[in-house]
Amino acid sequence: MNRIEANSYGKLNLFLEITGKREDDYHEIFSLFQTISIADRIIIEKGKGSIKIEFSDKNIKVDGKNTVVKAVNALGVKEGVRIFIEKKIPAGSGLGGGSSNAATVLLLLNNILDLKIPFEKLWEISCEIGSDVPFFLFGGAALVMGRGEIVVPVPTTPYRYFLLKIPKINVSTKSVYENLTEYGDKSKIYAHFLGGNFNRFINRLEEVAFKLYPELREVKKEMLNLSDFVLMSGSGASFFAGFKEKSKIPQIKREDLYLFEVVDRKRYFSNFGASPSGKASGFGPDIRGFESSRPSIKKRGEE
Repeated sequence: MNRIEANSYGKLNLFLEITGKREDDYHEIFSLFQTISIADRIIIEKGKGSIKIEFSDKNIKVDGKNTVVKAVNALGVKEGVRIFIEKKIPAGSGLGGGSSNAATVLLLLNNILDLKIPFEKLWEISCEIGSDVPFFLFGGAALVMGRGEIVVPVPTTPYRYFLLKIPKINVSTKSVYENLTEYGDKSKIYAHFLGGNFNRFINRLEEVAFKLYPELREVKKEMLNLSDFVLMSGSGASFFAGFKEKSKIPQIKREDLYLFEVVDRKRYFSNFGASPSGKASGFGPDIRGFESSRPSIKKRGEE
């Protein structure tokens, strides 16, 4: 096999609570992640010569801070590979594009180069690359805790469709976290999750983002006219309105609104040619119950 390609899906934070700041300067998160059908496309080809990494968005710097570069370096790949990423997920949107790209490249390189790296080792590598990268080795819906390194897969949520508005504002994740002063208790939001009370979910970072970028508050007010379940994803700047049935989605034609559907774990794995049990090449052992609390290295907000 000399060529492999796959979608690199984005995610939403269906809730995001920050429970405190740790002594090591990391923030402790408790969040419900869900992959959705917005996606970049990643193509990897084997060949001769030095590694070449290209993005369709020429504004993206291919340097040591880039998550794809980090993924390639972490695997020890030094030559004979060309990687092309066709970008659809905007940077600074809170949809996890950079983290998804890194995880997808880890899985694809492990496959095409027949590296035979077990899933647990890929997970350890992903933790070093960035806080949200471990989740994208799982996809679907998952509770994400710690610095992002604890990933507990859960059944798909009742919301199947999401209208997204992605303002042309590149929100600084680092700035949002640096300005966060109030923390919450995960027990309350977990109770809402168990009870299916999604309209009670919150994103602890919203108010911080509103203060730094006041125009975002108006975006949310506008979105609340569409659904009673509207939140900012991650640290922003995207906002989503959730719908359980397609028939409930308002029939509006707006160039600034995009409709995406949930990508469950089965669809996520099939994108890589694997089953949910993780038994296909590139996934290693069964990951359905995989969970770890070992620390990641990268600080949240430094991507």
